[in-house]
Amino acid sequence: MKISQIQTNNPLILKDDGIYYERKIDWFLNQWKQTANHLPLVIKGLRQSGKSKSIIHFAISHYKTVFYVDFRNHPEYDKLFSDYDVDNIKERLSIEFGFTGWKEKETLLIFDEIQDCPIARGSLKNFCIDGRYDVIASGSMLGISGYNDKCKQYIPVGYERVVEFHPLDFEEFLWVYGLNKEMTDLFRDAIKEVKPIDPSIHEAMIRLFRTYLIVGGMPSVVKEYFLNRDLASVRDAQIGLMASYRDDFGKHLGEDGGTAIRSLEKAKINLVLDSMPAQLTREMGSKFTYNAIADSHAKGSKYAGAIEWLLDYGLLSRCPSLSKLDVVQAGYASERNFKLYFADTGLFVSQLDPSFARSIYFDSLSDFKGAIYENVAADPFSKSGRRLYYYEIGYQNEIDFVTTYQGKIALVEVKAKKGKVHNTEKFVENQPNKDDYLILKLTSQN
Repeated sequence: MKISQIQTNNPLILKDDGIYYERKIDWFLNQWKQTANHLPLVIKGLRQSGKSKSIIHFAISHYKTVFYVDFRNHPEYDKLFSDYDVDNIKERLSIEFGFTGWKEKETLLIFDEIQDCPIARGSLKNFCIDGRYDVIASGSMLGISGYNDKCKQYIPVGYERVVEFHPLDFEEFLWVYGLNKEMTDLFRDAIKEVKPIDPSIHEAMIRLFRTYLIVGGMPSVVKEYFLNRDLASVRDAQIGLMASYRDDFGKHLGEDGGTAIRSLEKAKINLVLDSMPAQLTREMGSKFTYNAIADSHAKGSKYAGAIEWLLDYGLLSRCPSLSKLDVVQAGYASERNFKLYFADTGLFVSQLDPSFARSIYFDSLSDFKGAIYENVAADPFSKSGRRLYYYEIGYQNEIDFVTTYQGKIALVEVKAKKGKVHNTEKFVENQPNKDDYLILKLTSQN
């Protein structure tokens, strides 16, 4: 079917610029469709990260009828979900929108910004049990503390599958550039086999990696770059996105506290976000400190909610310190000592002085290089579903990231250029179970 044939209460989603960037979720959606008795999907992620575009691209390729209900721009349509009965919902949708062409196993319902209609979320259980029609819901405010307090949330536990959606990762960025999967598979194989690639190819890849550091993975920004190849317009697009996010904060805080309380909470969220460049570029390390917030009374009890809000919104990722190294890390994560990273490195770079982007591009960056590369290293951890952790091995010495790889405790060091990992090597050498460790290094070396 064509995108113009989607039946919807928001005609804006029918406007197609003809540009679609292949995403890894495309493969996942295909597998989901082919799986018998699949659960309704709930795709959550940062606003403007490309959720709707990917869902629509999949929908028009795999279904004969698609109904798209937008609850963000049309919250009044929650009246169509006064109960959970599938046939009642179907009848109301048909009458309200003139929806036609319901076909069992060939019809997809898309519920966009489903958090704005909690009963629609609850109805996923009935759609799952009924089984006649597929449902994909999306949301950018799902799980945010303080969001929509007046609405009781109905979570159909066991009857939905929640999927995290992220901005483009570096490999997806390479696909947009024009490299096919066969080529990126060659790079992946070289990494697994620990062997160099052709030096000229390696040099070209490093240039592309530096470009990704600046551009990041927000689809609108990626589109701007590949259409114009202009870093100034890229920065303008990123600043515009950040401004829209800040506007969004105040609209979606809890309603119970009144305007004054919401304004205070919005101010806290913005102060935490404002502090992020300083948090990541401090000489004493990037552990989050409340002293970097422009508030002389800043402390954990005051700003914990604001931090949690930004994490749930999807703009930031948390990396707690570990009190002990073990293959199973979660049980040793600290609640008090942690780092925060931008979920998109391009957005982080846009918050720094404009000269930084040029210095990254021409590989002439001297200050704060470690912070920028550390942030981009955090990026694939989050996007591959791995939790972030770090470990302190002495005063002002730390292992950037800790994870599990090949059944071992993997200590990950990030070096903007070459760099040595003497401290980490010495640490491992002194461990009684040193064979349980593996050291990985992100470096520009081939």
